[in-house]
Amino acid sequence: MRIRYQLILSHTVLTLLLIVFLAVTASLTQQKIIHKEITAISKLQVENVNHQIDNFLSKAQHTIEVVSSYVENLEQYERDSIEDFLVAQTAGDADCSMLYVSSAVPTCRGGFTFTNIHWTAPSDFDETTRSWYINARNSIGTIVFSNPYVDEQSKGIVVTLSKAFKNKRGEFAGVIGIDLLLDKVVAMVNEVKLTENCKAYMIDSDGKYVTNPDPYKVANDNFYSDTGFSGLNSQIPDNEPYLNLNNGEQYFAARKMSSLCGWKLVAFGPISELYSELTDSLKVIIIISAIALFVAIISSLFLSVGITHPLKHIAIALTKISGGHADLTNRLHFHLKNEIGEISNGFNSFTEQLQKIIGDLIKSQNVLSSAGTNLDSSTQDTSEAIQTILKNISDVNSQIQNQGNDVEETAEAVNQIAASIQSLEKMIAGQAEGVSQASSAVEEMISNIASVNSSIEKMAESFNTLEEDAQNGNKKQEAVNERITQIETQSQLLQEANAAISSIAEQTNLLAMNAAIEAAHAGEAGKGFSVVADEIRKLSETSGSQSRTIGEQLLKIQESIEEVVAASLESSESFTSVSTKIKETDQLVRQIKSAMEEQNEGSKQIITALHAMNDTTTEVKNSSVKMSEGNKQILDEVKKLQASSERINNTISEMDSNAHKINETRTSLTQISGQIKGTINEIGDQINQFTI
Repeated sequence: MRIRYQLILSHTVLTLLLIVFLAVTASLTQQKIIHKEITAISKLQVENVNHQIDNFLSKAQHTIEVVSSYVENLEQYERDSIEDFLVAQTAGDADCSMLYVSSAVPTCRGGFTFTNIHWTAPSDFDETTRSWYINARNSIGTIVFSNPYVDEQSKGIVVTLSKAFKNKRGEFAGVIGIDLLLDKVVAMVNEVKLTENCKAYMIDSDGKYVTNPDPYKVANDNFYSDTGFSGLNSQIPDNEPYLNLNNGEQYFAARKMSSLCGWKLVAFGPISELYSELTDSLKVIIIISAIALFVAIISSLFLSVGITHPLKHIAIALTKISGGHADLTNRLHFHLKNEIGEISNGFNSFTEQLQKIIGDLIKSQNVLSSAGTNLDSSTQDTSEAIQTILKNISDVNSQIQNQGNDVEETAEAVNQIAASIQSLEKMIAGQAEGVSQASSAVEEMISNIASVNSSIEKMAESFNTLEEDAQNGNKKQEAVNERITQIETQSQLLQEANAAISSIAEQTNLLAMNAAIEAAHAGEAGKGFSVVADEIRKLSETSGSQSRTIGEQLLKIQESIEEVVAASLESSESFTSVSTKIKETDQLVRQIKSAMEEQNEGSKQIITALHAMNDTTTEVKNSSVKMSEGNKQILDEVKKLQASSERINNTISEMDSNAHKINETRTSLTQISGQIKGTINEIGDQINQFTI
């Protein structure tokens, strides 16, 4: 491409780049300004709505706190006084749908319910099952918000605020609730207009609609599912407005309410409406840029003609110089005071200097020819010396490799010795641990034997005492047997005496009968004797009866005595058997004591042998440690020798590589020497083309 066209093209491109730069800069600046303005507008409108909603909800919260303070100080609940108080609190408040107090006092099913509209709950009304009651009771001391819902009568959106209250004893006493119409909140949200087609909603913490033109969507449909902004939910900060302009074709603005309700104000709309002013500005910039580009092309055309005309004469002069048998005495004659004039003067200076250089090159040609011949001779001598060095390096490398193999075999043998020593150390350590455990077990056994001996001695003493007690018991049992025998003899005597008494009673009875018969025969004279005879008969009957009772008791006593005699005999035999068994057990205990003493002596001999074995194991272990340390030193020296051999081998390899490189360099030098000769001849031919 000719310089004229290059100048036109470059001037046009530079102008176009400048226009694009200015357009982009203006666009970015305008975009920043618009972003700043929309951020300020968004923050102002959202903050304003947030403040208004906070004031709206704060009023209801204050009403609940006032009612809570009132009912907590009541001794008893009276419907008229409480409802009059509720009416006074909601006077002039058009946003309050209903204010009510639901008492937990179980005077009727569900307790009392007092309202500002004097509504009486039906008999089946149970507020304890309602969500506003349950949530407030589970969060005592805190005002809780219900989900918004559509009122069945007014068809307006309503939200319930509730709080549990206590009685003077600090016990749960009921719940205070207020139903708020959200018409003002809906109006406040609808006032948010960041752009012409902006849409704004109030949503709860779960993303469900609190406000929506379609009342059936309130508390039912999810805002994020409808609009596709679910990915931005986690990015909304707690205490400041949020604006996102990088979500496809729509912008997104949001603000979390600072009240306890957990609601969020969200607004979105087309991004194109934000940048409508920027689009108009870009159209103006494009028109101005097209006019500037046309002017730049015309001016570059005139400028290029003035620059390229002198350059054409310079090109003709250079063409003459570059041809064969160039005349270096040729000069340019331009007297311009610009870059072209400087190029002309530079050309004249260059040809003069080149004329001198060509003259000097002709003189140097002969010198280079002689130097090339000497270089070729020196290259041949160097080649012979390099071949000798390569042969010597090969011999040394073979010897070093043999030495390295020997060192490797030595290292493997030392490693095997080290492994054997480590295995020996483990075996010695295991043996030492086993000896220590055996020594501890034997010492513990000796201690147990001593404890057993002590127990056996105590058992022997106990057996002696037990034997003496058994003998004493046997003697006492014999004395008891004698006493029982005496009692048995005496009981027999009592039995005989009772038989005699019974016989006397029978005879007395017979005598009384005879006396009564004789008294009857005597008539009146025998009446007194008849009385005596009657008394004697009664005495005889009584004596006979007592004699029979005594006889029966004596028989029982005799049977008991016989049983005692039999038991006493068995007890005596048991005492004798116990005494015999005690003697036999005492002999066994003495035999065990003797065996334990022998076992104790044997254990002492074993512990002495174990201590000696432990000392020997310790000495072997110490010797093994010394062997291991010595082996490590040997292994370290072998590793050093391996490292030295490897370094020598690497050095020889490097020397061999360098020698081969030198040999290759020698070959290259030979080639270069030939090339230098040819080049010198070519330079001579080229120089001869110039006329100086």
